[in-house]
Amino acid sequence: MTGKAKKYSLPARKWYTLEQAVKRINKLTGEEIEVADLLHYYSIGVLNLSVYFVSYPARLALGNIEFTKRDLCKINIFNYDGNEYEIEDLFRISNQPRTTFNTGFSAGRILYDRKDKHIFISGFLNLYLTAWNNPRDIFEAINKGLFLNGINYLLPPKQLRDKNIVIYFSPEGIEESVYLPIEDLIILDDDLNDFLQGNIKRLDIPELIAKAGRPQDERHRRRRKDAR
Repeated sequence: MTGKAKKYSLPARKWYTLEQAVKRINKLTGEEIEVADLLHYYSIGVLNLSVYFVSYPARLALGNIEFTKRDLCKINIFNYDGNEYEIEDLFRISNQPRTTFNTGFSAGRILYDRKDKHIFISGFLNLYLTAWNNPRDIFEAINKGLFLNGINYLLPPKQLRDKNIVIYFSPEGIEESVYLPIEDLIILDDDLNDFLQGNIKRLDIPELIAKAGRPQDERHRRRRKDAR
């Protein structure tokens, strides 16, 4: 007498590339969509797309783009209280004393908190582009990638949304156009589930920034010292 064959199941994924998300959506819904459809849903605010972001004293990267001249990038962080927040395998933000590190970058754009520490950020962040509102943007994204030289906002995953942490990022000092390949975009599992259930609402970035308060960066820190 033979027993029943053991049934195996895979652990749930925590994120998907756009191609992987397309396959999963097609399987779950019976619909036939393409990557361009995901970009359309992103453009109308019913799907969150994310990108892996690193901001260390000696490294700055968005997806696979390494920014070697950090002083040409503008970065501000709103409403970070200095505590360590971590979502396992997805995101982490913390700070450490700045005297520990020799950056090699221009200090003018390195993030500091009120206690004169480096702010370390690594992990997946929802990406919001202010200039993204017509079909040509989707065509350009497919052929070149997402245009980054404008104003971009990065927000932590859903689990930390109540912290109102907003990161302003723009390579505004770089003269050539910077594009983020769509291969670098991912969809977090929570965001994919919310999309399938119709639970994602377009975020009001100005409202989030208003809640978050003033930004923290090196220039603000210096101004506060000069005013004393």
